[in-house]
Amino acid sequence: MNLTELSQYTNEIGGRLGEIGDKTGKGLSEISGQIFNLRNALENTNTLLIILIVLFAINIVINFFKKK
Repeated sequence: MNLTELSQYTNEIGGRLGEIGDKTGKGLSEISGQIFNLRNALENTNTLLIILIVLFAINIVINFFKKK
C-alpha cells in the first residue's frame, strides 16, 4: 500500500465517520420531536384524568347527600 492509497483510505474513513455523525444527529432530532409529541399527549391525558377524578368526587358527594 503506497502513500496515495493510504491517504485515500484515511479520507474514506473520515467521510464515513462524518456520515455516522450526520445520521446520529438526524436520528436524535427525530427522537426529540417524538418525545415532545408524547409529552404533549401525556399532559392532555393528565388533564382529562384530573377532570374525571373531580367529576367522580362530585358524584360521590352528590350520592352521599341524596342517601341522607
